[in-house]
Order: sequence, then C-alpha cells, then structure tokens
Amino acid sequence: MKHLSESVESLRANLERLLRLHNALKNENDILKNQIDAQRRGIGEKNKQIEALEHQMDLLKASQAVASNMDDDAPDPERREIRSRINDLIKEVDRAIARLQD
Repeated sequence: MKHLSESVESLRANLERLLRLHNALKNENDILKNQIDAQRRGIGEKNKQIEALEHQMDLLKASQAVASNMDDDAPDPERREIRSRINDLIKEVDRAIARLQD
C-alpha cells in the first residue's frame, strides 16, 4: 500500500511539473508570436517606404532624362538650376534608400 501511495504522489508531482512547464512554454510562445507580428508589421512598413522611394526614383530618372534632352532654347542658367534641383532630389532619394538598407 505504501508503494502505491508513493507512486501516486510521484505521479502527481511529475504532472504538476509538466503543467508548469506547459504553461511556461505557452507564455513564451505567445511572446514569440507577438514579436513575429511586430516584425511583420515593420517589414510591411519598410516595403511601403521602399515602394514609395522607388516610385520617386523612377520619376526623378524620367525628369532627368527630360532635362538632359531639353531644347537648346532654354537659357543656360535655367538649365543648370533644373539639373541642380534634379540632382539634389536624386541624392535625397539615395540617402533615404541607404537608410532603409541599414
């Protein structure tokens, strides 16, 4: 009878230990799921920023192509100013892309 009682007590202790471990793992799993969700949201935001910057870059490339093919009728200082503005915008986009890649 004593042996049976000891076996039941040992089984109960093991069951309690398993339940504690199970609860701890469930909590850890919930934390990890939350972290994954946060990372996915962050990635989504970064992808939107990348798309916007790529769109800006395409527009800048197009405007640069237009500026390089401008008529010779445009005054030289005006042409320089346009090219300067376009170059500044391109540099700004390049810096933004570099920050995203970091």
